[in-house]
Amino acid sequence: MATPVLLISADGGLGDFVSQHLADLGFEVAVEPSAECAPNRLLSDRPNLVIIDRLIDPHQSRAVCRQMRHRYRGPILLLSETYDEVEEILGSALADDYLLKPVSARALKARVRVLLLRSIRHARQSDSCAGLEVGRSAPERVVLNSLVVDPANRTVTLNGAEVVMSTAEFDLLYLLARHAGQVLSRSTICREIRGIDYDGMDRSTDLRVARLRRRLGDDGRRPRLIKSVHGVGYMLVGDPPSADPDADSSPLP
Repeated sequence: MATPVLLISADGGLGDFVSQHLADLGFEVAVEPSAECAPNRLLSDRPNLVIIDRLIDPHQSRAVCRQMRHRYRGPILLLSETYDEVEEILGSALADDYLLKPVSARALKARVRVLLLRSIRHARQSDSCAGLEVGRSAPERVVLNSLVVDPANRTVTLNGAEVVMSTAEFDLLYLLARHAGQVLSRSTICREIRGIDYDGMDRSTDLRVARLRRRLGDDGRRPRLIKSVHGVGYMLVGDPPSADPDADSSPLP
């Protein structure tokens, strides 16, 4: 059975391109040209992945992403011609990943594979221990003083309080936590989180780190938990900071 994908785009040529190349991977792409009708298509199509093409203006793109997040917890891939729009939407955790246009078939296929595999992995990790495959052990929980990262339940607690995170934020934190005390390069983070090589210009890792710091109440100007190593990457170190009542730990839209 083909895997359903919903593409929101009024560009007929892009719709043909995406449908053709994802069909090679066993995906069935439904195209919705109307931004207003897009949220309702989620109910009828129940896609495993949503791809949002840059719409009339950045405000409309953000509005559609926000509407998707209200109804849909699966992966969202943004296609955009400008990095400014990507930066704002990724920074607000409304989309999981992005591609800059013009989109190549190779990049599209690679990004879709990674997003869907990550989504499947998350679903399996959310299962109870009884549902784990025979011979496979549950992923290890990481405890760093007052910070606890539990991949089995995909929960994070800091100073005893749960911190609600997006999928991308949790993945980044768990990666850093498993390698606490080690500097992870942007190349390593990009490859592990997004499944692609770092090109030296991609700022998505920096955006995710900034968002993660806000979630954890870690001051980006004087970080005590996630530190930047100039010219290299990031490292999770030290005792987690005390909970910040002003930190952005509310559920995502």
